[in-house]
Amino acid sequence: MSEVAEMHKTPMLYGIDYEGRHFNEYLICYSTIPEQYINPLIPYAVDNLGDQFYIFGYDYIWPHRMSKRIIEQVEENDATISGVEFAPFGVLDYTQVLDRIEQSQANVLMLILPGRDGFRFLHQIHQYQFSRPIEVIAFAADETYLANVQHEALDGIYTALNFFSDLETQVERDFATQFRQMHGNDSIVTYSTKSHYDLIYLLKQAIEASESNDKQSIMNNLENLTLYQGKSMITLRADHHVALPMHLGQFQGDALKVVHSFGIIEPDDQRWVTNE
Repeated sequence: MSEVAEMHKTPMLYGIDYEGRHFNEYLICYSTIPEQYINPLIPYAVDNLGDQFYIFGYDYIWPHRMSKRIIEQVEENDATISGVEFAPFGVLDYTQVLDRIEQSQANVLMLILPGRDGFRFLHQIHQYQFSRPIEVIAFAADETYLANVQHEALDGIYTALNFFSDLETQVERDFATQFRQMHGNDSIVTYSTKSHYDLIYLLKQAIEASESNDKQSIMNNLENLTLYQGKSMITLRADHHVALPMHLGQFQGDALKVVHSFGIIEPDDQRWVTNE
């Protein structure tokens, strides 16, 4: 998709997670990338949850890149990787995976398995009889999980995101309130809802700063923009990635609650990092 954007010299606004390390003149990434998730999370997890980590995720580039960052940060924080494995889409029975987690002696599971397979896995891990408590951190697990996974299976699971509808800061509270006023009180507000909304307003800033509606003129102004202030500030940098406020949430009963805020996390400049 970014190649097509470059071919036609048309800005492409991308508002969902990916593995990072991609720069294109016409690609704008409002995306949480691995270092924004992992760098603040691992020290917190080692201090508060456990120090033996098991990584389980899908077998494609995003979980692999997330896994590599987890391993680096776990080692930097003098903790242990007890196991790493990846699975294809569509697995129906995770019993053997759960057996290996049990045998590993890990006390923190890093789950990189969003979507329907992740829902299935969480049901199965809830029913599995471990010999010890295991904390689960499920990446990209947002408010949609509350409608797709039994609350008993979700209870206690952690997730790190750049936005939660439970946040009490003024910007986030107003956004969630206004969204529900427009779309109904039962509407699910997630971090990807917020990222796409913010992208429109970043584009608005670039259009207003341009001398014409020429695509290249607009593209030239889609750098070093900010939205909001203080703890809610987001900054679209020269590498076309966004410095984002990051938070840790936990599923508690029928809600997803914020339990810790990490502050605004600046990733590496994505123009210069390697693709290894």
